[in-house]
Amino acid sequence: KDKEVQIIPWVLSDSNFVRCPAPRLDPQKTVFVGALHGMMTAQALAVVFNDLFGGVIYAGLDTDKYKYPIGSGRVTFNNRQSFMKAVSAAFIEIKTPRFSKKIQV
Repeated sequence: KDKEVQIIPWVLSDSNFVRCPAPRLDPQKTVFVGALHGMMTAQALAVVFNDLFGGVIYAGLDTDKYKYPIGSGRVTFNNRQSFMKAVSAAFIEIKTPRFSKKIQV
């Protein structure tokens, strides 16, 4: 059987985004994000979460041993209120000209 395959080029630096370097990212203010689209960069993830909830200081995409994104990531906030708003959302829909995807927080 023939199967259609989409090839998405990846720039290694697109896996991490830091708004302001912190000595240590607080795991108690970090959310796990799943079901990410293959074209989603860490910076784009940070912008979406900052627009919705505020306070984003870091976004990172989980990668495989070849540094290619595996569809999940983490977002860290600088305050508990933004963190709790993100956790309460559970799912958010991201719509761009290139793709539309519902992701899990």
